[in-house]
Amino acid sequence: MARRNSSITLAVLVCLLLGTSGALAGQPFHFVVIGDNRTPGGWRNVYEQPPAFFDNIRAINLLRPEFAVDVGDLILGVSDTAMVLKEWDYFDEAVSHLQVPLKLVVGNHDVRNSWSAGVFRRRYGPLHYSFDHKGSHFIVLNSEEIGHKDHIVGAQLEWLRQELQKHANAAHVFVFLHKPLWKDRYISNWNTDVHPLLARYKVDAVFAGHEHHYEACGVRDGVHYFVTGGGGANLDGAGEAAGGFYHFMWVTVSDDSVRYAVVRPEGVKPPDVVTSEDFNRWKGALSRPVVTIRFSPGQSVATLKFVTPGHMPLALGLAWNLPVGSSWEVFPREMKVGVPAGDSVQLRLSVRPDTVSVLPLPRYTVRIESQKQPMVTTEQIPALEPDTFVRRWLVIGPFKLGEERGEAPPEGFLRSYPPEKKIDLRHAVKGLAGKCRWKPVEAAPNGYVDLLRALHYFDPAVAYAATFVYSPVPRDVTVGLGSNDGARMWVNEELVFSRHVPRSASPDQDILRVHFRKGWNRILVKVENFGGGWGLYLRVPDLSGTLRFDPYGPLSH
Repeated sequence: MARRNSSITLAVLVCLLLGTSGALAGQPFHFVVIGDNRTPGGWRNVYEQPPAFFDNIRAINLLRPEFAVDVGDLILGVSDTAMVLKEWDYFDEAVSHLQVPLKLVVGNHDVRNSWSAGVFRRRYGPLHYSFDHKGSHFIVLNSEEIGHKDHIVGAQLEWLRQELQKHANAAHVFVFLHKPLWKDRYISNWNTDVHPLLARYKVDAVFAGHEHHYEACGVRDGVHYFVTGGGGANLDGAGEAAGGFYHFMWVTVSDDSVRYAVVRPEGVKPPDVVTSEDFNRWKGALSRPVVTIRFSPGQSVATLKFVTPGHMPLALGLAWNLPVGSSWEVFPREMKVGVPAGDSVQLRLSVRPDTVSVLPLPRYTVRIESQKQPMVTTEQIPALEPDTFVRRWLVIGPFKLGEERGEAPPEGFLRSYPPEKKIDLRHAVKGLAGKCRWKPVEAAPNGYVDLLRALHYFDPAVAYAATFVYSPVPRDVTVGLGSNDGARMWVNEELVFSRHVPRSASPDQDILRVHFRKGWNRILVKVENFGGGWGLYLRVPDLSGTLRFDPYGPLSH
């Protein structure tokens, strides 16, 4: 019944958005932009397209634009080649229900290596291309080009320059790519090489996805920038106030103007429904650690501090999810408080950590409501004091990863490169980008060791990170490892972990029990990268406060 009511609502919106005349020559025309419809991680299987994507398809069919553009991450893109082909078959079946032409942009989940790029090219055509419609020009870029991920360089940049020159007299020009490379979080040449071109040739708008929310990123030199990543994949965790809702964009083009709207399957919103300022305010409020646990003998204290990011009173709920089989205790387990507009709240909870192992940490769910309507629900892990992440590292790379071989790890994941045998600070070794040496790297405040930023290499590869831990006595320790993508880990000469998997990194994805001998212990982590982010977290809780960490360890003595 709810679906039928939604259809009636959208049928009315057709009249409001389109009027009664068709998009004839010289009249306005309409297109939609959608992105990141891929299967969410952990969904029933990797093949099926998610229900939210089908909801968006039904809404698009009711509105009947002249065409749609999907800005990428069309499938999950697992490592098994036969499964990837099956994913594309399921995608084709899903979009067969779409009643308008569909243009595709490749995302990082769609193209991981030369094999998957070839699959896309054979099934759908070039990875960057252009087309025209009623006097306007449309340019599709490939942010995942093998060898140049997150960059528009070389032949593709020259092609873009020529496209803009040849179509300088087009009524309007629109650009599409998967990743919003104009954002500061990306290491890219967009703002130095690409944006000046777009501004010079008066491009109307750039649309991207990759980030699973909606965000109007503002206007720079006349160019509108949008993130539209609500096609169906799992949404970003900051909630609706920060753009975390399923949607697509509706674009109306006429001779002298372009108008933008945001369409949720249940209704239409103005383009400034979530601006970058809104996104950063809410994301910032929720990305900072909300709960901090300070360890002390016997009884520890957890504190929660929350400042309302808007100008409305809010209700803040907190509920704890304790690990099965652990002896963690939290008092109280659930609580809810009101927070006046523009005010803050600080709460104290009693916490008893697991006496055997701090890991895995308990998780907590924060729920924020306004006038009893949910705005944000997010699950997090607490921050710990004293800090438990390994902060200082030596890193070296990149080294060749090789092609994926179905379910088997690439050859370079298992191959023993020189850093596995010895940490040699004096001599360089041959890597993928020439000679490379060990270099010191500091983890980010959240504990993440960013190998992409440290090594400035974007293609599939492996790299090593090493540090030393001094223990005054022999002991067994539980550690938490997170990596992007898969990883292998050694403590001294013992291989304690090996997992080949495409994934994003988060703390404590794998909990390991390792042995430290008396004296210095070498920790060596090998991390593979299929493209996109590349890095690791390593947490080594030490309630005794007697462990000592030094990336050089005995090498400096």
